[in-house]
Amino acid sequence: MPHVLDSELKRWSKQLDQFAPKPGIRDATNRLTAASETAEVKARQLYEAVQTLNTRLHAREERGRAKAATPKARDEQAQDV
Repeated sequence: MPHVLDSELKRWSKQLDQFAPKPGIRDATNRLTAASETAEVKARQLYEAVQTLNTRLHAREERGRAKAATPKARDEQAQDV
């Protein structure tokens, strides 16, 4: 199985270079995986970081939807007039 993981890491790295050329993303990736010894550990750390980010973004979107769906007191009062 390690050869499959190695090929995935190479593919991810190539995609990162192609779609995320910003130095900040590369720096963050390097910081996340700096202490990692193996490609598998790096892959797991990156996966965990991306999942955490996805969870945070989803929660932010949900809060925005909930806020938009909640009528404001002023709007209700204006409609009552």
